[in-house]
Amino acid sequence: MGAYLATHRPRRGEQATLAREVGCTTRALRTWRVRAQHEGPVRPAQRPRASMTSRALRSLVRLWRGLVPGHDGWRTLWLVARRAGLELGPRLVQRVVNCIKAKQAARERRRDEAQRVSVHVLARDALWACDESHLGRDNVGEVRGLAVRDACTSSTPWSSVGPPATDDELVRALERTADVRGGWPLVASFDNGRANLSQAVRELLERHQVIALVNLPHTPQHNAFVERAWGELKCAAELDEPALRAAERRQEAPVLNTRGNLEVRLEASRQALQHVPRVRLGGFTSEEIDSLSVRADDRVCRARFYADACAALDRVAHYTLKARARRRAERESILSTLEAHGLVVRTQGGGPSSSPSKRNDLV
Repeated sequence: MGAYLATHRPRRGEQATLAREVGCTTRALRTWRVRAQHEGPVRPAQRPRASMTSRALRSLVRLWRGLVPGHDGWRTLWLVARRAGLELGPRLVQRVVNCIKAKQAARERRRDEAQRVSVHVLARDALWACDESHLGRDNVGEVRGLAVRDACTSSTPWSSVGPPATDDELVRALERTADVRGGWPLVASFDNGRANLSQAVRELLERHQVIALVNLPHTPQHNAFVERAWGELKCAAELDEPALRAAERRQEAPVLNTRGNLEVRLEASRQALQHVPRVRLGGFTSEEIDSLSVRADDRVCRARFYADACAALDRVAHYTLKARARRRAERESILSTLEAHGLVVRTQGGGPSSSPSKRNDLV
């Protein structure tokens, strides 16, 4: 900067503008120009980089590992280090904690990716995923949305808005989805909601020879297909958390204040998503994949698949297992039957999945 000022004398008013842009005073600019004229170009003063010995670093890492979870930030570590006799600057401690937590998060991410088992569905209407999502509250009560997702084509043929779904409403949603799709799935995935485990839903599935694949409690990853569908629907309808927070910051009224408007907005988003090209679908839209995919009933015999799945579930019923282990074994038997009939492919960490006894069937 000093060399530039020594060779380019600014015009009237330009020096003040330059000082504002640089973030200094006009006096500092004049000082730099004089120094450059008499002493040549000089580098602006820089703050020396903080450094620490390897012994101090190891001591700091040991102190951080001894902190209480939830109180393991850099401020707490800085105070603990000062009590231990380590006189370190707060910025240096902050960089160390950021580096430690970044490495820890990377290790956990690699471990999760290596253990994650993905289910790739190969036929249309082989697996449906059904779930509700909280959309808000109004003067009547809680407002929830119900959606049904085809796991193969990433299409959402059904969505509705209202109070928490009852047994009859869920039965009606499945029947209307079957009318839209032209048939029933081989397997339907649910969470542990009361309506999903009701007698009415169970009788409906038995009548149409559909196997119920139920999540483990508090494991939404087992129903990831419809969880992803709700994420897309809320984002497209601007009902997700970032959109709501942005509207609150702008002090705007809620986008939707009635259930009718909410249902119209979600339906428009659902229709729009049917025509969006997707990378994971090879550049095709969900509607195009629906028309191109082979139906599961055309690849396997429904009665034979249903008999094989029921036989696998009957074998699990004779095992002496606790409730969670029994549910895991039931899921494994159903997914293994789908895999044996060539309807799904499971991969673990990007490669072939491990043996069934070691498999963690997280979608």
